[in-house]
Amino acid sequence: LELINKALEFDPNNEDILFNSALINQSLQNFDEALKILHLIEDNESYTKDVYQEIAYSYSNINEFAKSIEYYKKAIDESPYDYYLWYNLGVVY
Repeated sequence: LELINKALEFDPNNEDILFNSALINQSLQNFDEALKILHLIEDNESYTKDVYQEIAYSYSNINEFAKSIEYYKKAIDESPYDYYLWYNLGVVY
């Protein structure tokens, strides 16, 4: 995380670095921080499904299941044949 933060000092709007920062925060159980970062890059078309999926995952880990379901559905809209998304949506229900 320290190296990611250093990279963000040089390029604070780099969406690849931001996405990886969010994933690291998730692995450290910092779901609120991960959500803050993920919402910054939510509109990036090249990451849409992945960002929605990670937002949904983070919300489910802080017991905000309605928001988790909302974002799993958004991810499914982007990638309707991804069985992993359907499975996780079922788990959250």
